Amino acid sequence: MDEHLTSQYNSSMEGGDIDRDRIIDGHLLPDEYFCPICRCLLWNPCSCASCQHLFCQKCIHTWLEYSKSDKTCPFRCQSYDERRCPPLFHSLLSRVKIQCRNASFGCSEVLAYDSLERHENVECKYLTRTCPECMKLILVSEFTEHIQVP
Repeated sequence: MDEHLTSQYNSSMEGGDIDRDRIIDGHLLPDEYFCPICRCLLWNPCSCASCQHLFCQKCIHTWLEYSKSDKTCPFRCQSYDERRCPPLFHSLLSRVKIQCRNASFGCSEVLAYDSLERHENVECKYLTRTCPECMKLILVSEFTEHIQVP
């Protein structure tokens, strides 16, 4: 895989990737659970029809956009032809337990893979928002009060 392109890609990533530190017993998970592009837990995985490697859907789409080549798979097997994640592998991912990304703000929830996105984006009592004035992450529940302070 092209390491230069991977490092260029990683520097453009947004937050929210799930690394081993957030996964309960993450050190026990095989490397196949992790995207070879972002090196985080596979999220909405899809695979290359040719080599069967799995990638985060967002990662492979961004990779193909950055590569500007003939849409070659990162493993250079052939042109990338997307296939959906095998149901068995998705079932294995569903068993993974992950700590909420808002743990540093006080959330103690540990969620199943399939419940994580809704919790972190809608249900979590510790959702944060970036203040446009000071650029700090502020709890949504305290945001109105924060922006009113002179």
